[in-house]
Amino acid sequence: MKIKKQPIFNYQTFEDSDTLGLIIQIYTKSNKLNRGKELHGRLIRAGYKPSKYVDNHLLNLYAKCGQLGYAQKLFDRMRQRNLASWTAMITALAQSSRSLEAIKTFCRMRVSGQRSNEFAFSSVIQASSSLGCIEIGRQMHCLSVKCGFSYELFVGSNLADMYSKCGEIYDACKVFQEMPYKDEVSWTSMIDGYAKNGDSEEALLACKEILGEGVAIDHYVLCSTLHACGAVRAHNFGKCLQSFVVKLGFEKETVVGNALTDMYSKVGDMDSAFQVFGNDSGCMNIVSYTSLVDGYVEADQIENALNIFLELRRLAVEPNEFTFSSLIKACANQAALEQGTQL
Repeated sequence: MKIKKQPIFNYQTFEDSDTLGLIIQIYTKSNKLNRGKELHGRLIRAGYKPSKYVDNHLLNLYAKCGQLGYAQKLFDRMRQRNLASWTAMITALAQSSRSLEAIKTFCRMRVSGQRSNEFAFSSVIQASSSLGCIEIGRQMHCLSVKCGFSYELFVGSNLADMYSKCGEIYDACKVFQEMPYKDEVSWTSMIDGYAKNGDSEEALLACKEILGEGVAIDHYVLCSTLHACGAVRAHNFGKCLQSFVVKLGFEKETVVGNALTDMYSKVGDMDSAFQVFGNDSGCMNIVSYTSLVDGYVEADQIENALNIFLELRRLAVEPNEFTFSSLIKACANQAALEQGTQL
């Protein structure tokens, strides 16, 4: 059996910041938190003189391994911080949904006189988006323009996403159009923004453009566009998107199956909706069941709607308020009054 060699720690290792940084980086990439903590403990016991370079690597280790408490303690105890230290802490806070703290840390960085970079801006804009705070988001936008980072890919994508999530689709579109380069993340933000803000036609146009330019698409793009297809009853384009779903191997994804079922139900193609549902019903959840029930009700196929409801109850799938709403609507006629009373 081949035994993997572990790093050998000795006095020379502790004296070499580059070697320590490399070892910690290896632990971070391989998600070996305990080994990183062990090394950190040995450094403390050996009286190792603090180094910004090593501390930044440790900070990154704790942040990326989900140990935000350790990262915060280390950050607070650092006598000297540089751009890498501040950015690692801001990013860790933003990605851990501690958005207000991320914004406060960014402000502390600015007050300390440390200049920002595109990654710090990207994270603080993401934090503003999570809070739904358009005022702070606009301030960060202005500051990013002043510092020359507004056209950076990460910053632009997060700005477009922030504006669309806050309902400011015009500003999101303006930022997006001014970006010199766009990737699948920025395209996804715009398509999702259009769809969620009720501008389904623009979502479809954006999807057609991204397909025409050969940009890689993921299941998020497909789900957002499928929802837009359902909203404007774009049956043919939705059917076309299903071929991309199969081609890219997303047919087993629950969210994609839900989106397809919902799209077909909304355009009135219940045969296709049921076929998608039946292909892998094990991956379906209450969202797909509810889409089917609602679709059958809208198509005035009340018996099918009730059968789907009985099936989900048999499988012990818990119905939600939308399921009941559709069923009560189905039973709002004299012939089905008894079933409606039971519901």
